[in-house]
Amino acid sequence: MKNILTYCIVAIFLFVAGSTYAQTNPTNVQIDGKAHYQHGYNSSGGPDLPQEERDSVTVTSTMKYFVLPDRAFNSNFYDGSGNIIDPVDVTKLTSTFEWSVKTPAVGTTDGSTTHISAVTWGANPAIDTLIVREKPTSGGTVCEGTPTKIPVAVIAKPVIGFDQVSSQYSFTQCVPGVTSSNKASYTFDVTATSSSSQVIVGYTLSKDGGAATPYTASVNMAAGGSFVLEFEDYGAYTVVITSITDRVSRKSSVAGVITSGANQFVYNLIKPAQTGPIYHIPNLNP
Repeated sequence: MKNILTYCIVAIFLFVAGSTYAQTNPTNVQIDGKAHYQHGYNSSGGPDLPQEERDSVTVTSTMKYFVLPDRAFNSNFYDGSGNIIDPVDVTKLTSTFEWSVKTPAVGTTDGSTTHISAVTWGANPAIDTLIVREKPTSGGTVCEGTPTKIPVAVIAKPVIGFDQVSSQYSFTQCVPGVTSSNKASYTFDVTATSSSSQVIVGYTLSKDGGAATPYTASVNMAAGGSFVLEFEDYGAYTVVITSITDRVSRKSSVAGVITSGANQFVYNLIKPAQTGPIYHIPNLNP
């Protein structure tokens, strides 16, 4: 017991000494080509807004997490200035790490005992806690650190579909004089549910049964949920929604849901008939 106490006192001394001279912790590290930011910062490098204090992920996503190893116990992980040499090099670690989700039904870890763990989040929205504890060894004795915890919001996938017009997903519009310099326009209304006010909609556009060309549109759901397309020629245009993402689902690499039967809309742009002159029997000369 005395030896264990001695080792832990030495460990605490090393931690304090290392913290005194250590360089400031990095704001982000690169894992698999993606920047992972220290919790409390967003991708702009600044502290999160109050409503973003949780890590937000989409249901069914698998997300990687990185915890900064203690410099005092993992000196080989850092260079002489205290900077990380390689954030994914587990061979430079002497500590092990214990990862868990407070409620296992909400998320499960991949069983990693290193400083990086992949967590697969469940199919139902929830708010839970991700926990990691460092277990350094000093002289064969394990002196566990205080666990680090972050709140995680597991959010539903975004959903989208066209609004109906006259009970049909189609609309016919008669517009005179449509040309490349005098285009017709139509506002396509959509119904979407998302944790974000701004969503990105993927769609294809084809004319008169021809080849479909893919496009994207940014849709502000707070402003009513619609996007506008312009047309410079007459014809029957078919718009098919192919995807929806919001900022959380894009981060989580999870596709949104397209409402069944509400993904296609036909816009018929017709040239109005030009009524010709009236003919009649002319008045007779006197």
